[in-house]
Amino acid sequence: MWAFLPKKLKMQNKTISIIIATYNSGLTLKECLDGLLAQTNLSLNIIIIDGNSTDNTKDIIHRYEAKIK
Repeated sequence: MWAFLPKKLKMQNKTISIIIATYNSGLTLKECLDGLLAQTNLSLNIIIIDGNSTDNTKDIIHRYEAKIK
């Protein structure tokens, strides 16, 4: 996913903000967050905006809350 970023950007001390808009994303959100959190050479600011999901999306967000603050 991040292979397309220029090497110069990877080496700078910059923070990249990722905004994730969700609605009933329980089937894909965990994989998405795990992939983002696995990035070791990037400083990330992850923002999740949920559209009042009715599945387990909110539960997943709460489980990751401490990791994405």
